Amino acid sequence: ARERQRLVNIVEGTHVGTWVWQVQTGELHLDEQWAAMIGCGLDELEPFTIDTWHGRIHPADWPRVERALERHFTGKSQYFECESRLRHKDGQWVWVLDRGKVSAWSRSGKPQLMSGTQMDISEKQAVQTALRASEEHFRHLFEHSLDGILQALPDGSVLYANPAACRLFGMSQDAIRQ
Repeated sequence: ARERQRLVNIVEGTHVGTWVWQVQTGELHLDEQWAAMIGCGLDELEPFTIDTWHGRIHPADWPRVERALERHFTGKSQYFECESRLRHKDGQWVWVLDRGKVSAWSRSGKPQLMSGTQMDISEKQAVQTALRASEEHFRHLFEHSLDGILQALPDGSVLYANPAACRLFGMSQDAIRQ
């Protein structure tokens, strides 16, 4: 009972949903937190089968999920780990990180029982998307500026020179960096 309570505290403390999958039958057990991530109650998702999960995965993400499962099922990765989008009840897409591991195998080496966690990483993905957009914007400004721009270290060594700087100094990128 003490160990069970410890595990409940860990799951609640990490704010993750949990899942257990009977791989050969497709039966799936989800918890309330898993369902809450997509705006549902458990009763709205019944009956629980692997189709419950698969039907909510963004179509563009399914091949990546499938590859991650296959890598784990064939022993190429010790754990299943994959980021994907799930359709929320309101129609939006929620980014999640699923992690799991097969805990029981058949005698013929097929996965039987797999369990894991699911964490909402939507905020992290939004920050990464904004960062990529900012980097792309900076790169565009750097590359297309009419002014010569050098990025240098405190010792004066040049890390990067934009095309305008190369034209201004009459030197190639490599020559300026030396």
